[in-house]
Amino acid sequence: MIHETYIESMKLDVARAIKSYAEDNKMNQVDMAYLLQVGQPRVSKVFKEDVAGITLDRLLIWAYDLGI
Repeated sequence: MIHETYIESMKLDVARAIKSYAEDNKMNQVDMAYLLQVGQPRVSKVFKEDVAGITLDRLLIWAYDLGI
């Protein structure tokens, strides 16, 4: 259980960093979706910190792609 809690915490931290990147660069969800080559609903989930269906690996790849 502790392992799963730690992973979820890490996912939220990365999601917050991605959202912060978007805000700092004045990008909306559509802009981010285009940049990350994913659908806008997926970005919306990240912005809402609803990361249950998104793996830590995927979030880290997006963060890397953004240079975070």
